[in-house]
Amino acid sequence: MIQYMQGETAVLAFESRLWTTNALTTPTTSYTVDLWDSEDTQKLTTQAMTEDSTGKISHNYAVGATGALGTWYGTFNLTSGSVVTMEPFEFEVVKRRSP
Repeated sequence: MIQYMQGETAVLAFESRLWTTNALTTPTTSYTVDLWDSEDTQKLTTQAMTEDSTGKISHNYAVGATGALGTWYGTFNLTSGSVVTMEPFEFEVVKRRSP
C-alpha cells in the first residue's frame, strides 16, 4: 500500500483505458474523486481531476500536518456518456518522522 507522511501531498492518479484495445483514453464526460480519512471524515466530494495527458488523470491532495493516521480510502468516478465506473483506492497516512 502506498504511504504518505502527515504534511505530504498525496498524488491520486489513475489511467483510463479502452477495455477492447487497452489503449489510453480520456472519459468523455467527467472524472472526479471522493476521499475519506481513516476516521470516516469525507475530505473530497466529487472533486474535479486534471487530465495530465491522454488517459492519465490526477489530483493532488495535501494531507495536513495533523492528518488522521491510518488507511484513507476513496473512489475515482469516471463517466463516459451514460456509463459510470467507480474505482476504489486506498493509501496509508503515517506519522511524520524527524530527520
